[in-house]
Amino acid sequence: MLGASISPYTNCIVTVVWADGMNRTPPMLFTYNPGFRRDRNTTARRATLVQHCDDCLKEIGIDVKRIIYVGNNKGESRSYVTESPTLLRIFFRHYKVPKRAVILSDLGGSFIDQGKSVLLDLGFQKHVCYPAAVHQYLSPNDNRLHGTAKKVWRESDIDYKDFVLSSIFLLHCLDNDIQAQSKMWFDRNMIWLKESEVEKLIGSVGGKFQKIHKSWLRKYCVWMGLEDQSATADNIDD
Repeated sequence: MLGASISPYTNCIVTVVWADGMNRTPPMLFTYNPGFRRDRNTTARRATLVQHCDDCLKEIGIDVKRIIYVGNNKGESRSYVTESPTLLRIFFRHYKVPKRAVILSDLGGSFIDQGKSVLLDLGFQKHVCYPAAVHQYLSPNDNRLHGTAKKVWRESDIDYKDFVLSSIFLLHCLDNDIQAQSKMWFDRNMIWLKESEVEKLIGSVGGKFQKIHKSWLRKYCVWMGLEDQSATADNIDD
C-alpha cells in the first residue's frame, strides 16, 4: 500500500525492559537472513555482504553479538523466526541473570518448556505471569516500547529496501526508547498506578466493548492488588 519493499525475512527480537530504566540487556535479533551470516567460506559476494553488515553496525552503533543467525549451515529455506525457549536461553546466557531478579512475562509458550519455567531455569528468583486478558496493558514491552520504537522506525527516512540496515536500525530505536522511557512505563503501568487511573489506562480501546472492558478492569485490578477498585468493577459487572 505504501509502495515500500517488504523484507522476505521476518526476524524475532527479544526485548527486556527493567524497572529501574537501565538497558542492561539490550535487545537481540534472531534471523534467517543470510545477509547477517559470518560463518561461511569467503567469496567475493559474501565478503561484500559481511562488509555491508559491518558498515551498518558501525554507523548505527550496534554490537555484532546482538544479531544471531539461527538457520542451518546449508540448504536453509525458512524466513520466519518464531519465538521459542531456545532463543530465550541464548539471550540470557549472553547477558547473564542478575542475582535475586524477578521477571514478568505473558503466558506465551516460549517461556515454558516441558512444563517448567524457562526463566526460572535460567536463574531468575521469581517468574510472574500477567493475566492473559490484560497483559498488553501491564507489560512495558507491549505498552509502550514496541509501539513507540516501531513508530520512529516507520517514520524514518531509512532505506527499507536494505533489509540489513533497516533491521539494525530497529534495534537502535528500541535502545533509545528503553533508555529514555522504560522506567516511566513501568511506573505508569504498574508501580505507581492509582485506582482512579486504571480505567483511563485501558479505557480507550475497551469502550466499544462494554462487557469485555469491565472484565479487563476487574482482571487488571485483581492482579495489581487494587482491592477497592476490583470490588467496584465487580459491582458494575453485576
